[in-house]
Amino acid sequence: IKARDLLTRATALEPKRATAHELLARLHLRRDGDGRLAEFHARTALSLAPTRIDMLFVVADALVRQEKYGDARNTLGAFLARTTDKNRRDSIRAHLGRVAEYERRVKAARDGRTALPPPPVAGDPSTAADAGGQLMPVYRVVQDGETRVDATMVALECGPRGVVVVADTGNGRMRFPPTDFARIEFITYRSDLGGDVSCGPWKGPAQVMITWRPSGPPQPGPAPLQGTVVAIEFPPSPH
Repeated sequence: IKARDLLTRATALEPKRATAHELLARLHLRRDGDGRLAEFHARTALSLAPTRIDMLFVVADALVRQEKYGDARNTLGAFLARTTDKNRRDSIRAHLGRVAEYERRVKAARDGRTALPPPPVAGDPSTAADAGGQLMPVYRVVQDGETRVDATMVALECGPRGVVVVADTGNGRMRFPPTDFARIEFITYRSDLGGDVSCGPWKGPAQVMITWRPSGPPQPGPAPLQGTVVAIEFPPSPH
């Protein structure tokens, strides 16, 4: 409860802080939380950071918390219809299955056959509060076969084979493999960054973390990298 009170004050003082709204939404998904407030803060976080597509799952769980199962399915179904990424589609289908299972368990409890199940809680939060009350990012988990590098973004060069991410790293300038723009997951942990991502010289926050999946062993010499870019994350501002 103390964490929730702290975050409630934080969102009142800084209403455009997406990460605070997100964590507050997740806290309200717990048994002693308020489903309506969970939905409000989840939708607010999504409006402030529209590239955080994962927040749609939190919105859906907030609707389930209020037993608005049809609205939750519609929210996830609309996202399913818009994405072509296989992993995302699989995640959405799995989440739809969890919604259906939770609805079944609640109905059974209402009929007196079982105990009422605990409310749904969305996946790991993208932020966590430390002992000093600071919001600390919990970044995307690097999957098997993926590599993450800290970099300074230079440009997004769009071409017929996809977008080439150009960035400076500790090993010099890198041109990552051309990747379908729609397959790159853009994740921001900044409340001052949102909206569309466009091609050309990069004009946004320069510090990023780029996750990509190499295909095959590195080639000698200046041969281009092979593989796909998976995600570009924007860490919080250092100030």
